[in-house]
Amino acid sequence: MCRPSALSAASVEMTHTKGSTHNPLLRAPEDATAVDVDDDADANADAPPEFSRHPIRALCVAMFANSVALANPFPYAGFMVLHYGMTADETEVGFYAGWIMTAFMTGRFLSSFYCGVLSDRVGRKFVIQLGLWSCVVFQLLFGFAPTFAWALVARGCMGLFNGLTAVAKASIPDLVPAGPEQTTAMGYVTGMWNAGNIVGPAMGGVLAERSFGVGLLRRYPYAAPNVVGAVLAVMAMVVIYLWLPGRAAGRGYERVGGEAAADEGDADDAGPAKRAA
Repeated sequence: MCRPSALSAASVEMTHTKGSTHNPLLRAPEDATAVDVDDDADANADAPPEFSRHPIRALCVAMFANSVALANPFPYAGFMVLHYGMTADETEVGFYAGWIMTAFMTGRFLSSFYCGVLSDRVGRKFVIQLGLWSCVVFQLLFGFAPTFAWALVARGCMGLFNGLTAVAKASIPDLVPAGPEQTTAMGYVTGMWNAGNIVGPAMGGVLAERSFGVGLLRRYPYAAPNVVGAVLAVMAMVVIYLWLPGRAAGRGYERVGGEAAADEGDADDAGPAKRAA
């Protein structure tokens, strides 16, 4: 008689146990090793780092001003030779005009190495500003040169203190993260150099031998395009000062991501403890 009761009790217990698995109040403890995955965090990790575009714009303006300074004498160099009375034979004008064109690039050839070394030691910004200063000072000296020799010296010195082109291109990896943005930035900077090679000769041809009623420009008929080129270089200096990171003489840039770009000389002077850290 008791056996059916035992079976019934067992059945009830099994039924209660089976039903308890569906009770929302009776849950198994959560696995402590479970990790929440944030899809937004993964998406942000794959996104390129943010960077300011103002430094690239500053480099573009500097490259444009430098290119204008180089190219503006192209259309009137031969007339300058005749103005200085270097020769009366028109067949020899090209020989002397070639020296005017060559002087700047000769100075650039001689300055390329030491300007690169200088940019590693004192910062890119200092060398870029030095190149723009040379465009201001020696472009004015060239425009107001009293003799052909003075004109040659001014053009040579403008190239001798001008390592802007190479240093500006070397600055891009410090300012823009690797990838399509860096390639695009290089294209913009190089494109502005080519734009200056278009605007410079056009400006030289339009402004040369125009006095605009100013007596000093009548005495120096090829000063006007160089004055405008010097003004462009001054504007570029202001933009570089405001938008390009780094100091005129110091540690260079702050790299993309916020880490300071220390120079090799700073690393050598830092000591073993700082390098180890």
